[in-house]
Amino acid sequence: MMKPRMIRRHSTKAIFLHWFNTACWFFLLGTGAGLIDNPGLQPLGMWWPRLMHTVFGSPETLLVVHEACGFLWAGIIVIYGLVFLRTETLPFLKEVFSFSVRDDVHWLLIKSLVMTLPTRFLEKMGADSTLPDQPFYNVGQKLFAIPAVLGGALIAASGFIMAFSRALNDPGLVQWSILIHFAIVGFVTAGLLVHVFMAAIAKGEGPALRSMFTGWVPEGFARHHNRRWYDAMMRKGFISLFFLLSLLQVCPSAGGQITQSPVSAVNIVSTQISEPAPKPVPGVSAKDAYEKWKDEPDKLIIIDCRTPEEYVYVGHASMAHNIPSQFMEHVWDENKKEYRMRDNPNFVEMVKSKFKLDDAIFVMCRSGGRSTLSARKLTEAGFTNVVNIMDGFEGALVRDPESYFDGKRLRNGWKNSGAPWTYGLKPRLIFRAD
Repeated sequence: MMKPRMIRRHSTKAIFLHWFNTACWFFLLGTGAGLIDNPGLQPLGMWWPRLMHTVFGSPETLLVVHEACGFLWAGIIVIYGLVFLRTETLPFLKEVFSFSVRDDVHWLLIKSLVMTLPTRFLEKMGADSTLPDQPFYNVGQKLFAIPAVLGGALIAASGFIMAFSRALNDPGLVQWSILIHFAIVGFVTAGLLVHVFMAAIAKGEGPALRSMFTGWVPEGFARHHNRRWYDAMMRKGFISLFFLLSLLQVCPSAGGQITQSPVSAVNIVSTQISEPAPKPVPGVSAKDAYEKWKDEPDKLIIIDCRTPEEYVYVGHASMAHNIPSQFMEHVWDENKKEYRMRDNPNFVEMVKSKFKLDDAIFVMCRSGGRSTLSARKLTEAGFTNVVNIMDGFEGALVRDPESYFDGKRLRNGWKNSGAPWTYGLKPRLIFRAD
């Protein structure tokens, strides 16, 4: 079975900080609870302080270890944040503090319904269980990240005041710090439990959890769960680059040699990469493509690069020219469980015979894969105004085993966007082999 294409989601630095933060948090939570000697306030029972005192030798030693870990935790995070301010910290803060009221409230409502009610029940009630497209972090992750960031700062500040309470000599400030410290720890811990459930236990979140160890997620997972981030990656041309790196793991220290990738079962003999990275191809959604076409129907050209069979029997955009980038062969591929496809060697020449190099051309396939490659071929052949329709004609698959529509292409895409499409054929638009 062919392995899915993988996309780099987390850097090694971010993975380290995540697990360092996790380890420190649970250690501080356990040792901090061990410092609570008041039975009325002890959430775990008095057996826990006794256990902690036994493990660390005395309450005084436990306090020193707790404070030392707290300073280490806060210090590493501050240093990390400053060193990687432009590349990691500011992009992270911008992402988690950015909200779309309409999409995010809608996402929370639908997600709540999907997690509490069976999908089939929602479908019978006529409710649309499709979640709005999300960026790198969904709104649920943001709702944990924001109090975690702000709460972490308050916990560190109040902990600092408590640690130096004798030097500060301000009983009122210390009392307030104790209250804030315990209250924020409890609040963030409650959010942490939800976060752990959603990341490690909730159905369908396995790839996200594994990415916190490997840094990689399957392309299909990214497209389904973080479509806005995925689309942005497509527009920047990163998807093809990451796919290349997932197959050909480049080792700069070895002079550009290629070795076996950790995310691919492909064995490749060492060689040299001499070709430059592919030039990024601009991208647009099917819905926006139609809006742009409506503004300039006489100037903007839409090419459907799917096979003639798809164009005829699945349907097509009413104004799309069918110029196939591949043809279907009636030979079954046992490994892929589909009919074989062969490239159209005359694709670029066919486009050149009908359109000029400076024409505005939008390229569309089924769901964005073939059109990306086709748009790049046209760009490399000298066309100067080529754009890829990223979600294609049919759009993305529904990934929900409990849904009647599981495995159907009903997410995004020209056909699902309200843009006009047809089965009707116009001689000037169809592919002709004669």
